Amino acid sequence: MTLFCDAWTSSIDTPSFATAALDLLFEHSTRGLLNLAAAEVYSKEDFIREIATKMGCTLSRATSGSVHDVLPGRASSLGLDVSRAQKILPYELPGLSQVVAKLIKQAGL
Repeated sequence: MTLFCDAWTSSIDTPSFATAALDLLFEHSTRGLLNLAAAEVYSKEDFIREIATKMGCTLSRATSGSVHDVLPGRASSLGLDVSRAQKILPYELPGLSQVVAKLIKQAGL
């Protein structure tokens, strides 16, 4: 498996997203456009490695690679700036480690 070290994302687990979205709408009457995602931007490689670590798996055949080496071309920067949402919410959005832990728990693993 090739893990993209230069493809960036800020994926969030569904329950965290839903809680924050509902809080922004109903508790804070937020209107307008804002990004809602994980609190940090991380590489897809970091995401997969964090899943493996939390599950106690070794990625013995995984290699680090570039998204720019894949055809057809793919976007490499999908991370979102969540600073507006963070200023409104009275709590922090989850980071990579928290998102992965919630995903593993949801999957029952």
